[in-house]
Amino acid sequence: MKPSNSITELGVIMRPGMYVRRAKKSVEGDNIPKEKENTISNMKIGIKQLEIQAKIGVYNHEKNVTQPLFLDIIITIDQNHKIENDDLSTTIDYDTLWKSAQNLADSAHFNLIETYVAKLGNIILNDTRISHVTINAQKPQAIKSAQAAFVSIECARS
Repeated sequence: MKPSNSITELGVIMRPGMYVRRAKKSVEGDNIPKEKENTISNMKIGIKQLEIQAKIGVYNHEKNVTQPLFLDIIITIDQNHKIENDDLSTTIDYDTLWKSAQNLADSAHFNLIETYVAKLGNIILNDTRISHVTINAQKPQAIKSAQAAFVSIECARS
């Protein structure tokens, strides 16, 4: 006759000859470590496919006209507050990123997407809470046979 399996109180199937190490039961006075409070070392925040109108391009047909740019802006914020914090003043408002992008585009004509994106990265890094920014910019009207031309940059606080 085959020895039978048994099921422990934890739902583990025990076979004959198996050894199970039980957890040590705490006794009054044992120092059981409390759960650590989680904090965020850094957080990424961003906007995807933000459409702005910009005067951008080197060709004559691009001068004095606006055309769309689509931006992905991803910032890294160094955090030192608890995860439970629910206060807008401790983070970056998306609206601020959008306004920075559009205000820069409204300020001048840019020959190159690269120039626009680099300046935007520097503006965003003026906020000392931001340690890193990645910006992907797409110019959909750049090449007729392509969905878009694009530039991607990463800027970090030095």
